[in-house]
Parts: sequence; structure tokens; C-alpha cells
Amino acid sequence: MKSYISINLKSLIKSKSMTLKELSKITGITPQQLSAINRAKPKKIEFMTIYKLLKGLSCSPNDLFLIQNEDVQETTKVWY
Repeated sequence: MKSYISINLKSLIKSKSMTLKELSKITGITPQQLSAINRAKPKKIEFMTIYKLLKGLSCSPNDLFLIQNEDVQETTKVWY
């Protein structure tokens, strides 16, 4: 069974009662880039972007990234 790393951005934003626009203002990441991350469009994410997301959401990497089995699609796939 294959596994992949997924990003839990949508759930974290919802749990913080925050919008992508608000997160953009806090982190300095453009709304377009946040939207792409949220929809799993990026082919890569820079470490500085990850750092800004972690700081802006006050969370740990374990909160932001999840390892999922191939058949689970509740979160957004980032890398295969």
C-alpha cells in the first residue's frame, strides 16, 4: 500500500477560524500561493514557506503534515 504526505492546511485554518486572506496577512505568503497549497497545486514548498505557515498557524510540523494511505483522501496530497 502506497502512502503520501498530505498538508492539513484546510483543517488548521478552519480550527483557527481564519481565512486564507487573514493567513496571508499574518505570514506574508500571497493568497494565490496559499490557495495553491490548499488545493495541492504546488510541486514543491520552500522551507521558508513551511516555517511561515507553522508560525502563522501556531502549530507544529506534525499538525501541518500528515502521512496518509493511498485510499484516504480527506486531506490535500502534496507529494507522492
